[in-house]
Amino acid sequence: MLVTLTIQNDYQASRRIVLRADQEMKVGRTEWADVAIARDKNMSSVHFVVQCKGDTCRIRDLNSTNGTFVNGEPVIEAELTEGDHVLAGQTKFVVRIERSSDVPRATVPEEPVDTAPTVERQVSPLLVESVSSTPTSDGFSGLTIEDPDSSAMAAAMQNIPADVLARPYHLALIDDEAAVRRSALLAAAWSGQEWLLKYCLGMSRAPCDENWDVLLLLAILAAPSDLRAILAIGRERELGPRRFGVLGTFGHPDVVRDLLIGMQSKDAESAAAAGMAFTKLTGFEFDSPPDDQPPPADSEAPRADAAAAQEHWRQVESQFSQAARWCRGFDVGGSVPSSVLAKLDLESRFEVFLRASHRGQWQGSPIDLAVIQ
Repeated sequence: MLVTLTIQNDYQASRRIVLRADQEMKVGRTEWADVAIARDKNMSSVHFVVQCKGDTCRIRDLNSTNGTFVNGEPVIEAELTEGDHVLAGQTKFVVRIERSSDVPRATVPEEPVDTAPTVERQVSPLLVESVSSTPTSDGFSGLTIEDPDSSAMAAAMQNIPADVLARPYHLALIDDEAAVRRSALLAAAWSGQEWLLKYCLGMSRAPCDENWDVLLLLAILAAPSDLRAILAIGRERELGPRRFGVLGTFGHPDVVRDLLIGMQSKDAESAAAAGMAFTKLTGFEFDSPPDDQPPPADSEAPRADAAAAQEHWRQVESQFSQAARWCRGFDVGGSVPSSVLAKLDLESRFEVFLRASHRGQWQGSPIDLAVIQ
């Protein structure tokens, strides 16, 4: 059996969610759902669940605020049939059910996922598809990326080939423990998993604190062509001051304008973080504050001298325009000589080695991986 729910909203028309027999899917407004419709403010955080068992597909309301409706009737639990219309919040779904034994196998993973009962959060390897193969525009406009209605997980899973979904990485990346997710990301990076960068780019469409490890890893691995996505992360105010760290780690000269603006922020921590990112990219060290300047409050970090940074950048901008990735004033976009590595801090060296390993270019010793956690 193959069950397809097609979303009919104006802003998400024709997006499809596909389930096979013995799978379930939770739909809601937040990332706690398997499929999130973030733009629908009338939908509960986890609104309803669809469960497929054998030849039967049932929908169950999860104590939602505004209720779940099937063909216009409110339901607590009901069996779904071909052509049913489901309404949750302001989002409509059209149900299609195929019970033919000849369902094309190209749209589902070749290997079954181990759904052992010991997994606390049962999440099936859903396929969230789009009818159109035309890429969706990010619609960049200032501080954020538009079209946040797709959850981070849904957006990321759209970009991972189907044959990867059944592998252990899938369950690890949606584990409740941040340490497990972080370990899976690093393992995928060191082993050169081809889907990883697409996954990180998909997650970056919904930047949030819970996705911080993914966003930082994207800054390490991203190509110059991903500049737009990195700038959007750096302009996401909800990430707080550390968003500037993504810009500094990415190291592209076109992020410097944002860092210079950040150093002028009224928020002292943001200004300081932008200054540290500027130093990481350019190698420029700010002078210590004069002795007669009062120290910052305990809750504040010392501000960087924005005027000094602007003057320095005016002098060296043409030099930095000759390469696409810089760290401490060194070009680290390609092969990095040992003489340069010796001048980098441990964190920056770690990032260089991780990037090279993901590209299949690193053949160093484990001792080179020493990094302060």
